[in-house]
Amino acid sequence: PRQPPFNPEEEETAAIRQILGEARSRKGDLRDAAREFELSLELRRRARNRIGIAQTLVNLGAVAMELGHTEEAVSRFEQALTLHETLGHRQGVAEAATHLGRALGVRGESERAVLLHTIRRRRSRGPGTTASAGPRRCAGRSGRTARAGAATR
Repeated sequence: PRQPPFNPEEEETAAIRQILGEARSRKGDLRDAAREFELSLELRRRARNRIGIAQTLVNLGAVAMELGHTEEAVSRFEQALTLHETLGHRQGVAEAATHLGRALGVRGESERAVLLHTIRRRRSRGPGTTASAGPRRCAGRSGRTARAGAATR
């Protein structure tokens, strides 16, 4: 069956939800931030924005890490990594692999975390495939996950 085309109105609403999630995260309202990101994810799925979906999954994983929900974070980061790899989005692969590596480190899987770091370095050496579809999450240099509102470019 033929799939519906990308829906820009759905994506616009998803982007607004993403921004609201980031604002709530900056205020420390992590559960509210997660709800906004979940709404954004649902809308991006309906809009068929696969890069946006992957980026929102990273945001949800980062909030889960901040809430101490490592297993959920690992799942979100793995989903984002798989999607970015499928799309050939190198910057997204690097970002998702970085977050996943940190989450695996917290979970005690240091060998797998090192492997992901190696993959990230190898795959991020070329240009990305697209511009950002919206704000994304970033982990701090200290290894502690940054607030859900911290954007990278």
